[in-house]
Amino acid sequence: MKMRSAALTALLLSVVSSAAYADVIVHDAYSFATVSGTKTGAVFLTVGADAADRLIGAETPVTKRAELHTHEDDKGIMKMRKTDGFDVGADTGLTLKPGGHHIMLMDLPEPLVKDQTFPLTLVFEKAGKVETTVLVRAAGDVPADHDHGHDHGDDHAGHAH
Repeated sequence: MKMRSAALTALLLSVVSSAAYADVIVHDAYSFATVSGTKTGAVFLTVGADAADRLIGAETPVTKRAELHTHEDDKGIMKMRKTDGFDVGADTGLTLKPGGHHIMLMDLPEPLVKDQTFPLTLVFEKAGKVETTVLVRAAGDVPADHDHGHDHGDDHAGHAH
């Protein structure tokens, strides 16, 4: 019985691409497909936490260089820049989305292909490393209601309630 329970638990953890470790929940992790020759991509996701934390890094086998980036207004022109981290509020969480905070994938050796998935490890100051799975979507295919971390479709990887 214990073995069956352990096997079922392992299966469920492998099917669900959300991660919950030390009060941190990561869901709706996605990227957009890139074209051949493109060396950059970005990851967007939602983080919820029971306690305040700070996202300070990211790692993935699809590239050796994953950086935290944000956009800032420079005299009316939005510019992207690398940052050392993002605060995760206990009540507000954190949403990485197009045009805002995101994880930049630099020096991609191969294009990201629609419907591909890849592992992503997020590094938090308090929670440590949290693993999730990123789904590559068609360009512009943003999950519904991404701002509040909820989707209502069946095709959204990382959906967690």
